[in-house]
Amino acid sequence: MLNVLKELEKYKPIELESVVEWTATDLEFIFKEVKEAFEKSGKQQFKFSSRLEEMLDVLEEVKEQQEVQQNTQQQVKSIEIEKDEILQVVISICDQVEYMYRYALKEEQGPWKDQLSLQWRHMERILARLSIVIIDDISEPLDLNFHVVKELKNMPETENGKILEILKSGYMYKGKLLRKAQVSINKRENETNE
Repeated sequence: MLNVLKELEKYKPIELESVVEWTATDLEFIFKEVKEAFEKSGKQQFKFSSRLEEMLDVLEEVKEQQEVQQNTQQQVKSIEIEKDEILQVVISICDQVEYMYRYALKEEQGPWKDQLSLQWRHMERILARLSIVIIDDISEPLDLNFHVVKELKNMPETENGKILEILKSGYMYKGKLLRKAQVSINKRENETNE
């Protein structure tokens, strides 16, 4: 428990006679100094408060910009996912048309084969406008970056390793490989791969 009397003994009492000796001018000077000190601290506090508010405003703007940036990044990711899904649907549709086209090339003669060939080339041009390239040129040399060998055939008169047939087309979108073309190549029995 706190003993008030003991605590008061530690301090010197103020002598009223010494206070009375101060003149009104002295007191006025002291009060002016105290007032000025409060005014200065008030002005500094106001300046500090204003700067603090400015900093908080800047931080709020930065936070809003970061939120906008995060939202934009999420939207870009979402668009990329949707684009990839659309590309997969387009490729799936192309696969169905290609299946009929390749079947007609093998089995049909006449106008049906010609019509499907025209449709396939027309679809190839439409896809090219969308930056989708079909990998289906048998005159190109075998490139394992763009082709997957699915069949080997032995044709002694044909160059070893030459692409004989495109079994299923590959696709590229804006230089990015979406799927390799599945091909049949020539492999002579008595020769090793070149």
